[in-house]
Amino acid sequence: MGLRGEKFKAARRQGHDLPAAFQEICQTCLHDFQLNLLGLEKSDNIEAFHQGRIAIRRLRAAMAFFKPMVFDSAYRRLRDELKWLAGLFGAVRDMDVLRGNLPPPAPEDQASMRARELAGDCEAKRLRAHQAVVEALDGERARILQLDLAVWIEDGRWQKQSSGIVENPIPGYAGARLGKRYEKLVKLGADLARLASGARHQIRIEAKKLRYMAEFVGDVPGVAKDRKRLKELIDCCEKLQAALGAIRDEEAMVEFMENAVRVGADAANGLTKTAILPAGPPPRPNGGIAKELQKAVRSYSKLAAIKAF
Repeated sequence: MGLRGEKFKAARRQGHDLPAAFQEICQTCLHDFQLNLLGLEKSDNIEAFHQGRIAIRRLRAAMAFFKPMVFDSAYRRLRDELKWLAGLFGAVRDMDVLRGNLPPPAPEDQASMRARELAGDCEAKRLRAHQAVVEALDGERARILQLDLAVWIEDGRWQKQSSGIVENPIPGYAGARLGKRYEKLVKLGADLARLASGARHQIRIEAKKLRYMAEFVGDVPGVAKDRKRLKELIDCCEKLQAALGAIRDEEAMVEFMENAVRVGADAANGLTKTAILPAGPPPRPNGGIAKELQKAVRSYSKLAAIKAF
């Protein structure tokens, strides 16, 4: 990161210079994203897509975390453009997971043929999602976005706005922002075991954002009541996010399989459902989702009891 980056790190550890902390975090996210660009030239490089997606997610979280300080005439446009790019990477992630979760082909000839058709259809959609990212990154829109982000982070209008926020010490600012996010997440998850899929997904998003934001300032003294509680909060958010993500993946696979069954049954003029579904372990919406939901509820309960701020 160089001498300048080390100065930013020191400022963040010492708990002052809020603008420098914002710049350090965002520049690191943007750098991490650009490091993976060469890997993204190969549409089958799953790890490069994964790391690129994480870098974008973290950058979006950083912008949201520091919004009271950096909101200016460019903020909404950059936020929306990042959301567009994140959507493309999210589609890749979903198709990669779906392809990996599909059950193996059945031994019966007819079912095995249908299973291969399902796998082929899924793979085609997966590759199209990968290619959409590659083409977007090679296009003018994504190139302009990266340039505009770099300029805005370094020398955006937000730096010239008259605001008392920039004078705030990092611990006080971060603690207040994290506290509000924490309270929101606890309120949303109060009845987690009974919530519908859409509401659970929203909790997953909030847990992910809170985790990233807490990680940004995890080495700053005074942000939380103590560092142990902040570390526990990050760990609970990660486990909650993972469990709810596994549920969402299960639901996506079941939906894909059920849609395929309907299409296959129509095409086969009345073949039974068992004749066109793959064999092996079937989609496990009941047992799998119930188990992951139990994990999510346990993680949420621990999270709600931490009282880190």
